[in-house]
Amino acid sequence: MSKSNWIESRFGHHRIIYLLKKDDDENLFSYIVIFLKSGITIFQINKNKGFIDIDRQGCIVEKHNQRNKINILKGLYEVCNYTLKFVEDSCPVKGKIVFFDDCKIRNNYNNKEIIINASKAMEILGSKSNVDISDIEIEQLYTSFKKDIQNG
Repeated sequence: MSKSNWIESRFGHHRIIYLLKKDDDENLFSYIVIFLKSGITIFQINKNKGFIDIDRQGCIVEKHNQRNKINILKGLYEVCNYTLKFVEDSCPVKGKIVFFDDCKIRNNYNNKEIIINASKAMEILGSKSNVDISDIEIEQLYTSFKKDIQNG
């Protein structure tokens, strides 16, 4: 799926790319890259459940009195930085880490706005931008990005 009727009805022309990326510890992360008239938004979809304690370096997930440290920030920054280099300042790129709404999150990370619940994701897509990318530019960015990801 590279488009969504629901997103189209609310935000206009867009394109979507889904990415899976493993970190150095073999943790698998899912990303949704959405190309809109207002820029590119990257959501890292976090499947962890329960209580989430986010520290200054990453995410500490507590499960059954065990503490497993998973750095959820590094992967998002890598995908955002790759995208920023790819678009060469032609549009803004913003990244967010999304947790399911039933998670209990204690966020100690300095940039608190980077961590959101799923119910806030659509607000992020609707946030205003100083740019207005044309439909043709969206298609060009999407096609080039997709080709580069597939070849790289």
